[in-house]
Amino acid sequence: MKQFELTFFYGPRPARYDDAATFEAIAASGITLTQLGGTPEECKKALVRCAEAGLRMNVCDGRVGAALDADETECDRIVREICEDYRGYEALNGFDLVDEPHASRFDAIGRVVAAFRRHAPQCETVINLFPNYANAEQLGNATYDEHLAEFIARVRPDFVSYDHYHFLGRDCPKPDFTPTGDRRSDLILENAYLENDRPGFFENAEAVRRHARANGLDAMAIVLLTEHGPYRNLTRAELSWEAAMCLAYGFRRVSYFTYEVPVGADDDAWRWDNAMVDAEGNKYQHYYDVQAIARWLLPLGRHLFPLDCERVVHTASEPLQHGNVRAVTGNAVCGCYSDGSVLLVNKSHLRAETFTVTAEDLTCYLPEEDRFVPCDGTITLDAGACVLVK
Repeated sequence: MKQFELTFFYGPRPARYDDAATFEAIAASGITLTQLGGTPEECKKALVRCAEAGLRMNVCDGRVGAALDADETECDRIVREICEDYRGYEALNGFDLVDEPHASRFDAIGRVVAAFRRHAPQCETVINLFPNYANAEQLGNATYDEHLAEFIARVRPDFVSYDHYHFLGRDCPKPDFTPTGDRRSDLILENAYLENDRPGFFENAEAVRRHARANGLDAMAIVLLTEHGPYRNLTRAELSWEAAMCLAYGFRRVSYFTYEVPVGADDDAWRWDNAMVDAEGNKYQHYYDVQAIARWLLPLGRHLFPLDCERVVHTASEPLQHGNVRAVTGNAVCGCYSDGSVLLVNKSHLRAETFTVTAEDLTCYLPEEDRFVPCDGTITLDAGACVLVK
């Protein structure tokens, strides 16, 4: 990764690539990196629009699927053709390869990653992994730790990406699960409705942080935004909480699921609603929520980007001593960075909390000014909010 980015999974459809206002709205929301697909001609159109709006883009080209199914020689030919097609486009950042792959696909994915490194070494490749609540049949591994370790060893990815949708509790009936014939899709749907509450958010983040850091890799999380299935309509505090927790765990990119309401918004199982925009580009409240969050998230993320998150402390269960900070009292999640700074996140997404930070000459980072200023050791944070202290 070259810098901290705010991105999304599932954006505007190709029918809207002709509309410059579509891309201006993406940029105005605070999103800096898009992930868009279609035919090569449609992707090239989107790349031009992204450049005009000051955005970068990861291309979702359908030919990648053929490369994944090909032998090494044919894989190399297909990838070379893809790279030549998009060479010279200013907004090109990389290529999206596959979402939530089974472990049986890792060797094929590794061949494709290697081919892209040969033919477009300046570009990244994106592979997004299942969360830790996926079962062994979905993963193709007995445990999630094994899944992460095998993925890194066999694929040699540019970075580690995963999705985790934490906030359940939508008031909706559990649908009848009629098998579709696509076992992968059926399992995703069934597992989404298995629990009334979803544990494991922090365990998932820590596992990804640990495996990525041990292998010198950056990490990113795709977090929930759009109401669907059992996932509720989030508050701004909950959206802020997700983003702040990503920074606490040292992630160098945050992705929201989704920007636009997905195709099939009226299906009985998922019942998509409340994305950032609808299929015509009309803004939901979440557009303005992300825009407000981006005002502090982007400068804070870019300040932290070159630093190493050495450990994460949950202060309710573990004492904290890092750099100039001798102790933190209160229920916080704290990312301890290599320059001695501590990102303190309110662990509650429901209510404001007051924390006591013990330190000599304590300073707090002001994202809007990109500087540290002296501050008092008694700090009140809104629900889901954070502050960087040093």
